Amino acid sequence: MGAFLGAFRSKRVFVMIGMGFASGLPLAMSGSTLGTWMTKAGVNLKTIGLFSAVGLAYSFKILWAPLLDRFSLPFLGRRRGWIALTQLGLALGIWATSTVDPRSAPMAMAAAALVVALFSASQDIVSDAYRTDVLPPEERASGTSTFVLGYRIAMLVSGAAALALSDYLAWPTVFKIMALLMLPMIVITWHAPEPEAVRPPRTLTDAFTKPFLDFFARKGAGVGIAFIMLYKLGDFVASGMI
Repeated sequence: MGAFLGAFRSKRVFVMIGMGFASGLPLAMSGSTLGTWMTKAGVNLKTIGLFSAVGLAYSFKILWAPLLDRFSLPFLGRRRGWIALTQLGLALGIWATSTVDPRSAPMAMAAAALVVALFSASQDIVSDAYRTDVLPPEERASGTSTFVLGYRIAMLVSGAAALALSDYLAWPTVFKIMALLMLPMIVITWHAPEPEAVRPPRTLTDAFTKPFLDFFARKGAGVGIAFIMLYKLGDFVASGMI
């Protein structure tokens, strides 16, 4: 029991709430919440449906993940530098979204939503890598669950809470509030513990090929991928129906 409680008192585990919150907040801001705003503004359903394509950034983040693994920024270390940069980009992107009229300038809105999705997907890449690097084996379960807790809280804030606020405030104001909520996350990232140094890939070829070779060399790799795909299948079907 003491070891269990000690894991949740760790600073490494505690900061995962903020990391998870920062990761969960942007998802609805370029997805369901944005779609609701556009619906209220009278944008036609065909256009709103096309906006769902910005979510492809999350599917194709595998294409630039090796670049974020190979290269580092000259501040806050190999992982936290990228996290802080993407969080700043998200704050600016969500704020920029709030300045666009979705009915008169749908293409500008699409561009802003795409920027938010790209920064969000990139943050997810580095946040996952940071969690892997900074958490020792005995803290990975508590750290991951704490990250998911922060993520789910953010989904409620940017989803249900944002919709509730829209009954009292204009939609641009709601989006500005969500943008400002990203700023404390940068402070958390700034003060988050630095993981032990992990050697980056020596070349871009290594960055792109070695992770795949290493993964598929493991026993049960194919079964693991099949499980993940089937486990999420119901969510994808339900989302489409909604």
